[in-house]
Parts: sequence; structure tokens; C-alpha cells
Amino acid sequence: MRRVCACAGRGCSGGLDLDLVDTKIALRLEDCLLDGGLTAHQAHLPALFLGRCRIRNDAGPAFIGDALRVDGELNLNRSALAQRVL
Repeated sequence: MRRVCACAGRGCSGGLDLDLVDTKIALRLEDCLLDGGLTAHQAHLPALFLGRCRIRNDAGPAFIGDALRVDGELNLNRSALAQRVL
């Protein structure tokens, strides 16, 4: 049985912090707004699906995934990442 944490059509004020997360549960976000970006420093996930999400961060990078490990699929299907342009 595949285990997935899913969320659709939601906003996340302040961003999503997955730093150091180590889980056996895949994460699926669809049609979500992450207006403070997404960080996944040294995170370990079996799969990460970000479908039609808008990920932005006016204060810096929209996505930080240094040393992110995804064992299966990493899917950014129709997602948009943006940061403030000076």
C-alpha cells in the first residue's frame, strides 16, 4: 500500500518548511499557493508531487532543496516558481 499526504486548492502563508523531514509518506500538493516559498534542506521523501502549484517568495528563492533526496518521482507538472525581481 502506498501512503500519500495530499492537499489540494490551499494556500500556505509564510511558506512550507520541509527541512530535515525524513518520512515514508509521499507528499502531493495540487493547485496550491505557497507564497513564502518551499524549503526542503536535507529532506528525504519517497515522492514529491507539486501539480499546478504557484510557489513564490518575495524575500528570496522560491524553492530551496539542497541535499533533498526523493527516492521515487519528483513531479512539478504545470507548477510555477518565482522570486522577487529587483
